[in-house]
Amino acid sequence: MEVLVYGAGALGSLVGGLLARAHDVTLVGRDPHMRRIRADGLRLDGAVDVHVRPRALTDGTHRSADLALVTTKAYDTDAAARALATGEYDTVCSLQNGLTEERLVAAVDARVLAGTASYGARLVEPGRVRCTGVGEVVVGALAGGPDPVAERVAAASPRRGSRRPPPPTCPVGGTRSSRSTRR
Repeated sequence: MEVLVYGAGALGSLVGGLLARAHDVTLVGRDPHMRRIRADGLRLDGAVDVHVRPRALTDGTHRSADLALVTTKAYDTDAAARALATGEYDTVCSLQNGLTEERLVAAVDARVLAGTASYGARLVEPGRVRCTGVGEVVVGALAGGPDPVAERVAAASPRRGSRRPPPPTCPVGGTRSSRSTRR
C-alpha cells in the first residue's frame, strides 16, 4: 500500500516508520527533521527499535497515495486539507486529536475515515523518534457501522505484537458514535 503521512512530527514519524516496514511510505513534515531522514533514514527507538528509509518531503502538494494519514496538530488541519486537495488519494484518515474529519471531508475528493493513535512518541532529534509507549491505531467510518475500507486501513496499521489476532470492532474514541476497527 502507498501511504502518505502528512504532519510527520513525533507521532506521524512513528506511525509512518512502523508502516514503512511493510509499505511504501512518504512522510511530509518540516526541516531539519525531513532533511535528516532523507540523508540518514528514520530511526525509531525506545519501546520499538526500527531503522527505515521512507521518502521525506516538506511539500505535500500534488502527491498521490492509496492512503493519506493526517497527523498534524488540529490547528494545522485546514493547511493539511488544502495541500491534500491538490493530490489524489483513495482514502484520507485523520489520526489527530479533536474532531477534524469534517474539515477534511469539505476539502478532499476522497473517502475520509476517523482515527486515533494511542502510541507515545517524542522527537528526540531530527531523524530520530522515541516510542515512549506502544499503543494501537483505531480507525472507523464517519457514518459508523462496519466498513471494508476502514478494515483495510486497520489491517495495514502498526499493531501491538506481530502475531496477535485482530481485535473486534469498537468505537473510535468516547465522543464518536461510529464503529471502528482496532490494530
